[in-house]
Amino acid sequence: MDDVDEHDACGYCALKVSQPANAWEAFALHTLCARLSPTARNIVISPLVFYLYQDESYLVLPYNEQGTLLDHANGRMAKGTSVDEVVAAFFVCELLRAVAQLHAVDILHGNIRPENILVRLDDDPELAAWSSTYDPTGGGGWRHKGVCLIDFRRSVDLRQYASGQRFRAGWHVDASDCPSACTDQGFRLDADWYGCATVAYALLHGRRLELRDDSQQEEGGVHSETTRLAPREQVRAGWDAALWDETFDRLLNVAPTQPDDEVEKDMAALIKRFEDWLTQHSTRPGKSLKAALNRVQLEAMDRATL
Repeated sequence: MDDVDEHDACGYCALKVSQPANAWEAFALHTLCARLSPTARNIVISPLVFYLYQDESYLVLPYNEQGTLLDHANGRMAKGTSVDEVVAAFFVCELLRAVAQLHAVDILHGNIRPENILVRLDDDPELAAWSSTYDPTGGGGWRHKGVCLIDFRRSVDLRQYASGQRFRAGWHVDASDCPSACTDQGFRLDADWYGCATVAYALLHGRRLELRDDSQQEEGGVHSETTRLAPREQVRAGWDAALWDETFDRLLNVAPTQPDDEVEKDMAALIKRFEDWLTQHSTRPGKSLKAALNRVQLEAMDRATL
């Protein structure tokens, strides 16, 4: 890991103290930095220094003054408004891309939720101006805009296990955990995609995900073979219901027994759907994505000075 003195992003660092000591998160982050391509490493927090003692550990991380997606959603709710749809779509798309990149290098995050997703709206040092037109390939400064994942305490290195291995939760589960983690079925990639659904719901509605069961029932109240989970609350009027309905249907209904390559294919299609939507909607008059993200930055600065 780099020496902490070499980090000068904003003059501050974040210190994560664990009691009892926990070396796994530092190891997982170090492994990710080694496996991810140089252009993809900004999707995860990069550890600076790690100190391990018998009874506790200290993980030194870069400090992000832009806050988390939960901070942004709560800030909007406190003002009596909601996250702009184009902003929600952008951050959901970036989160899906980030999770897909983790899975591509065989790392399961295991704890995707709004408070573990940092806003990443950095400047491109090689560009004089950031393009107003969204570019899914990252051109025009868009490579420096997105999310950064933190809190890898529950992460899993899938390369250490047999193909298709499922896992049981080693923590006290609650309503924010995926259904398979709350049962003896065991979770796999579905845990991360379910987590993405909780983030999307928080951005859309400003609160924790609540589910309804959309499965068809046969006579006698027995569920059919296919159970479909869906959010209890629909998207607000004027938003793209087709986009969000498809998003929640895909994310909430990944089976832990589903082959990894099949899940990857499904999510690649969903990511492409968001990229196309953003390309079409990023420059709409009065609803520019760039302008909306600039507001996100300003709101983060306001929160940081309170």
